[in-house]
Amino acid sequence: METAAKARRSTTPPPLTNWIITFMGRDRTYDITRARTHLGYAPVTTVDEGLRQMSLSEKPHR
Repeated sequence: METAAKARRSTTPPPLTNWIITFMGRDRTYDITRARTHLGYAPVTTVDEGLRQMSLSEKPHR
């Protein structure tokens, strides 16, 4: 898609790029146990609330 967009000199990025496909295809699970135990870290937002906020901020691609 990127190559086609470049070939036609599109001013808008394609909906899928190699970077997006690579990013979305990887595991994005992080363990914060050490931050909690060593630094006393406590998240301000829960995972469920963060996902809800993210889903509300997503813009349609059309």
